[in-house]
Amino acid sequence: MGAELMAIKHGLVLDLQRGFGELVVEVDCLEAISLIKDEDISRHQLGSLIQDIRVISNSFARIRFKHVYREANQCANGLVKLDSQNSLPFTVWEAPPSAISFALSSVEIVEEKDGAGAAVNPVGGKAEADPGEEEDGDRSRRRSG
Repeated sequence: MGAELMAIKHGLVLDLQRGFGELVVEVDCLEAISLIKDEDISRHQLGSLIQDIRVISNSFARIRFKHVYREANQCANGLVKLDSQNSLPFTVWEAPPSAISFALSSVEIVEEKDGAGAAVNPVGGKAEADPGEEEDGDRSRRRSG
């Protein structure tokens, strides 16, 4: 749990530094999402880390924490595997490594439509959450964690 939360925090900091205002953070740990969103963390052993994530999250115009099943999170899993072969404590790739290109090629981009049938940018527009998605407030760029 600590590693998952630390990865979320580092990813949010990077996204903030790069100027992204809207995020969708895909996480395969439902408990992490629950802790970030609405649980009392005053006595939680990772409370300060979770509070850091909450504070950083408030810096974005829109952010949504979305639960994805581990099997659907192949890009993140591939990056973790690559990073485990690296001796550096932290790695940032400027472009996707070729080792995860297959997983990326299977990512489906869905165009949303408003009530009148016009395309709505799910990041730039105020798109509603799909049924079953976890959402945090009225705040959305795609990132796996």
